[in-house]
Amino acid sequence: MVPSNDPTLLFTNAGMVQFKDYFLGLAKPPFSKAVSSQKCLRVGGKHNDLDNVGHTARHQTFFEMLGNFSFGGYGKREAIQYAWNYLTKVIELPESRLAVSVLDGDEEAIDIWRKDINIPSHKIFKKGQEDNFWSMGGNDGPCGPCTEIFWDHEKEVDGDRYLEIWNLVFMQYHQTLVSEGKIELRPLPFICIDTGMGLERIASVVQGQPTNFDIDSMMPLRNAVRAEIDRARKNQLFVAKEADWIEIVTRVVADHARATALLISEGVMPDQTGRGYILRKLVRRAALYAYQAGIRGPILEKIYPALLVGLGATYPELIERSSHICSVLTLEETSFLNVFDKALKKFNEYVKLDYVSPEVFTETPAGKMLNASFVHTLYDTYGLPVDITSTLATERGLSIDFDGFQNLRKQQKINQKKWSGSGDSQIPPPILQWQNDPLQPKFTGYSSLNEMSKILKEHYDPKSSLLYLAVDPCPFYAESGGQVGDKGSISFKVGAQEITLPVEDTFRPYPNGIAIKLTIDDPTLRPYLSEGAQIHCRVDPAFREEVKQAHTATHLLHSALREVLGSHVVQSGSKVLPGLLRFDFSHPTPLTDDLIQKVEDWVNNVINNAQPVAVQEMSYQNAITSKAMGLFSERYPDEVRVVDVKDFSREICGGTHVQSTDSIIIFKIISESSVSLGKRRIEAVVGKRALQYLLDSNRNLQKVARKLNTNFDDLFSRLDYILKDRVDLKTQVNALRNQVTETAPASEKVLWSGQFENVNVIIYQMEHQDKNLLRKQLNTLQQKCPEAVVVLINKQEVLAIAKKDGIHCGRTIGALLAKLGGKGGGSATYAEGTLPKNTPWDLLTTQ
Repeated sequence: MVPSNDPTLLFTNAGMVQFKDYFLGLAKPPFSKAVSSQKCLRVGGKHNDLDNVGHTARHQTFFEMLGNFSFGGYGKREAIQYAWNYLTKVIELPESRLAVSVLDGDEEAIDIWRKDINIPSHKIFKKGQEDNFWSMGGNDGPCGPCTEIFWDHEKEVDGDRYLEIWNLVFMQYHQTLVSEGKIELRPLPFICIDTGMGLERIASVVQGQPTNFDIDSMMPLRNAVRAEIDRARKNQLFVAKEADWIEIVTRVVADHARATALLISEGVMPDQTGRGYILRKLVRRAALYAYQAGIRGPILEKIYPALLVGLGATYPELIERSSHICSVLTLEETSFLNVFDKALKKFNEYVKLDYVSPEVFTETPAGKMLNASFVHTLYDTYGLPVDITSTLATERGLSIDFDGFQNLRKQQKINQKKWSGSGDSQIPPPILQWQNDPLQPKFTGYSSLNEMSKILKEHYDPKSSLLYLAVDPCPFYAESGGQVGDKGSISFKVGAQEITLPVEDTFRPYPNGIAIKLTIDDPTLRPYLSEGAQIHCRVDPAFREEVKQAHTATHLLHSALREVLGSHVVQSGSKVLPGLLRFDFSHPTPLTDDLIQKVEDWVNNVINNAQPVAVQEMSYQNAITSKAMGLFSERYPDEVRVVDVKDFSREICGGTHVQSTDSIIIFKIISESSVSLGKRRIEAVVGKRALQYLLDSNRNLQKVARKLNTNFDDLFSRLDYILKDRVDLKTQVNALRNQVTETAPASEKVLWSGQFENVNVIIYQMEHQDKNLLRKQLNTLQQKCPEAVVVLINKQEVLAIAKKDGIHCGRTIGALLAKLGGKGGGSATYAEGTLPKNTPWDLLTTQ
């Protein structure tokens, strides 16, 4: 479902995606005919099926698209005949139950259906371009009429009598926008055929089922969901809902379980953006529907065995990676449910079934609309996704101010945005235009670090004194694939003098482009660096060697993680610097010290074995067949480089590498941390940098040992003793504090008492003391004044408590402190806040 050859798509949403370049004429197909069964996911954009999933008979997020395709191999007549033969002869659907639609005016298709297939005229529906004319979008590209085949239910099912089961698209024209509102159609040299038939839809027809959700591959999963709902009912967690709603829940959870499991199996992990956000959205939507049906706790792992009944044989990776998939799903569900429980309480506090607090909605002609600020608070403070807030609001007959919410999000991003790096990290527009020439310098850095090169293009920025050059041949490696760009120098003659300037960076401004960056402070040198000039390029050999060490070590780390943790580990990002690497990967839990040690030992064993590192060039297909690893989302050319450490690592990679693993010298992990839920990060050092790190660490430990007045070997036992002693002392201190609190007279002073916004308030001032003791004192005072909001002020710190029905402590304190220039808030029973420094008490008593 993750497209490997189309960066414009998050997910494969149709069978033709893999053939897109052939249809557009960007690549020559190696065959003239093809058939496929394609995993597809539709959740947004033109194919936004998500909101309808579970509520209709046909909409799904994940589905399998069957299709046959032709690139000049056959035409319209054969495509129609193939489809009709398959439906009526192969799977033996009765002809009397089939009907077709055609583009009104496509007489060729109408004649084929009438004369060749013998379909009666009353079963041929002529439709307009909106229904039966297909294009790739935009005003330029292949397009053409289509014909659709329908199954006649002979009665209304889910509001429709006719079910579309197959769409045949005839790409026979190229459309061009010739003027405003006028499009010209020109016939293509040959017709292309693109057909699509949803497997679940045709299965429902063949099996005689009313919906896609009733077919044999879906029912075990739905029954498992229903069993969990029944269990919730027995445990009295079930909230009474009509039977139709339970049907919807079983459909939604079953559909989302399939989609999320397959996404994780392809290496997608929950995240805040991109594909990971869609995965997170689907997991949370499934959890929300299950929660509303009374299920408490994660459900997707519980129903996973039923999912394997329908999909395991077809997609064995669901079985092989089941432990990882279930772990990710459970972590994400648990995280959401923890957030959701708090957010739901906040939502219900203001939005009840029969009453909505006036401060959170606006009256519109269409009804009550929740304010953007309230929706944003639920999102920002409580982590509730806006689409789930929308679902909750819809159930209560409300809408949300989505546009206002988006504006608040944009403003928040602007406010939070921090400058990182200088402006010259962005590629100047003139350099991007080099690709129009097209300018593609030849990279020779795999075999050479020195070249006499010709300047092909140059761009000078007088404000920063930066000069950008494209040179050919170019030994400098441009930053890509996570590997940092090369540094080095260029030199050239000015008269009899040789001038040398440092190369600060090398980057890739566009595919196959290479640009080097340097600073030129003396403007008189510029004429010697104009287009056509010859210069001597030298890559810094020490810099390159340390980068090579780190890059090969990154490959070994990837293999080590898969060996130690499991095959579910998938790379999700990397950064390769001189002697330093950062590697992001999918894994649900932190690595223990023992696991980190095993990974380190695995890598260092390969290093010590002095394994040769071989580089081969081959076709992408051969690389995949030879089990070379690559990134799911990366778009690779037809010819790729494969870096192989025999029996230990094999990856598709365009970076630079050592020739033998012993050149890496040593590998040391210096940190392991979380990037996001289900995604971990390891940072490591190699070579001289690793040796320096170990020497520094040893020196620091020796210093610590001397500070603690012990020898190096006894350091950790000494630390254990100190930490235990600290715990014992802390326990004694807390016991003494509690004793003082219980026996000493209260030191609070009533600062003010009265009514604030019709609420009784008593404000005490107290001397500085431990916050936990303040809370205990607050509870004691509240028992004396149960009808009031009790407030303690300790310097600028404010704590408050209220237990009386009808009083909201958080809102009262927020309003009170706002009048004094402070801020605060909290729940209905407890609140905290701060006052500005030097707030005069007389101002408080006046207020």
